[in-house]
Amino acid sequence: MTTILSHRLSHSSPTSVLHKITVSGAHHCPNLHCSIYYPHTFEYPLPKPCPSGISELHLQRFTTENNPFPRTNRWEIATRPLFLLSHGCRIYSRLYGTLTLVDTYGAGSSKWRVFRCADEDGAVVAEIVAREEWCVPRGGTPSITRSFLTSIVSLIC
Repeated sequence: MTTILSHRLSHSSPTSVLHKITVSGAHHCPNLHCSIYYPHTFEYPLPKPCPSGISELHLQRFTTENNPFPRTNRWEIATRPLFLLSHGCRIYSRLYGTLTLVDTYGAGSSKWRVFRCADEDGAVVAEIVAREEWCVPRGGTPSITRSFLTSIVSLIC
């Protein structure tokens, strides 16, 4: 008889209302840092509802036959977002709650962009993958920084 192990997200408290799912191994576990390579139970707290003004992304696992990132623990964005994704975007996931996207700058491929997802405490809890055409082009519109704005204002004044 096989014993099924159980683990949970590190930020969940023992008194949280937990949702439990059974996964086939580390590469299918929602825990980015999972190292259990056989079936086990993963527990996570039910996230708060989606905040107003933040878009929800629907995440899914790649199929085994069609995974461009084999042996990695990454989720695919299942449907086209309502906006172009970029570093610093805030999104909502039913599994993880509100997240901030952190571009990995080069960890993907010509067709895919990989983002790390930081929770509200700044901890990286997942990696998600988006089709490149669903993202702000790299080297496209430059982001405006505070120093850039300060230099423009000093030129005008």
